[in-house]
Amino acid sequence: MSEAVEEALLEFRPLPQSPQGPYLPGSSVKGALRTAWLFQSVLNRGEDVVLKGDRWLFVGKTGPEPRIRPPKVLKPSHNQHFEGAVLGYLKPDKKGQLKLDLYADPFRAVRLTDSNPGEGFLNRIGIFHLKGTMKGTVLLAETFPVGSKFRFLFRYQPGLAQHQGVAQPIPPAKLVQALREYYSLVAEWERRIAEDDQLVKALEVYHRLEERLKDPDVFPIRLGFGSGRLAICLALLLPEEHPEGPEPITRKKAGSLEPRDGYPLGWAVGRLLSL
Repeated sequence: MSEAVEEALLEFRPLPQSPQGPYLPGSSVKGALRTAWLFQSVLNRGEDVVLKGDRWLFVGKTGPEPRIRPPKVLKPSHNQHFEGAVLGYLKPDKKGQLKLDLYADPFRAVRLTDSNPGEGFLNRIGIFHLKGTMKGTVLLAETFPVGSKFRFLFRYQPGLAQHQGVAQPIPPAKLVQALREYYSLVAEWERRIAEDDQLVKALEVYHRLEERLKDPDVFPIRLGFGSGRLAICLALLLPEEHPEGPEPITRKKAGSLEPRDGYPLGWAVGRLLSL
């Protein structure tokens, strides 16, 4: 797979389409909400999370911030059980074996529609590899222009948590705060790298994002192509020496022939409005 990517010159990645045009899937946004909530849940617990055998255990804190201490090789089942342990829906069955009770997943109470249609266009995406092995590799992807606006219908069913239908409540106000805290940390981490490497175009995005976040009612979020492993495995909470993070092997950038200093993908600012 890696060889196929390295040899590719163009790779067309179309956005999901409706009869009215391309849109953002609600499932992608819900996944980004879930990542922020998981991160905040670990911080609130204040303990390191360690995988021993097939069980994730909270074992107290070994440093100023809690850390996730997984094995060197992460399997999909590890991630699934991690989410279940942190969110409270990994439970023992009659034989004492831990099983995911998907009916108790607290995000079952969160409903999110797909977005309204937007207007996409083909964009040249450069790939910056830390070791330079993908220099000259270019992808052609369908993207949304800077400044695109999307609307989603967000529904939360608090009764599921109140009647123990799911493992824990997810109050919308606290979810917004989790989004602000987690994705602000991600943006700050990326901004420091951009400053160290003097990446002018990237810094434009992070400075603009910082200005927008002066409004306390909005939250940052990162979606889709370019989100990377920071979102997939909460790499900001992994030990620095762990092979999964936090430093990604590649970064994809748009709007520049030199991918090292292109524009980072996927950043957006959201606001939760009551109907």
